[in-house]
Amino acid sequence: MKNEGVYSRPQMVVANIGGLITGMNNDFNDLRGMKVTRRQVEVKYLDAVNFPNGNPDADPSIEAVSFYVVEAMSEETADQVQYELSTPIDADKAVIPGRTILADVCQWQYRGDGCMYAGGPVANDKDEPTSDPKADRCSHRLSGCRLRFPRPNPLPISCFPGSSKVG
Repeated sequence: MKNEGVYSRPQMVVANIGGLITGMNNDFNDLRGMKVTRRQVEVKYLDAVNFPNGNPDADPSIEAVSFYVVEAMSEETADQVQYELSTPIDADKAVIPGRTILADVCQWQYRGDGCMYAGGPVANDKDEPTSDPKADRCSHRLSGCRLRFPRPNPLPISCFPGSSKVG
């Protein structure tokens, strides 16, 4: 998968009744960095009160939610103010992935932060059983984690098994 280019930058227009938004812009740096949540509900799911004959399909909980951050104020008049929005990822200048995605290599330190294993010795770094605490090592593979967290326990592993190549 390849993603190049910039994210969309939607515009948001707000009524500037009585200069309220102008005052907020002056006090809060044109609202830069403020979070905006957009909730979209399809017409067919709107409450029954919005239709003369009711709406048997009404379910306003079926919604599409988008999150944005105010990037800049692009226009201000006595009647309205327009802002340019960006996605939180774009606004943070985040780079994805934040770490390397490996299908079968755990990046946690054995018995350290993230690993959460605190039991007795289980296996060496080749997943061979051992009861010797000095030989107890993790292979940093899915198999090594499963030895320490048998089914049905969830694996606290720091790898991405679904990212392996297919075929």
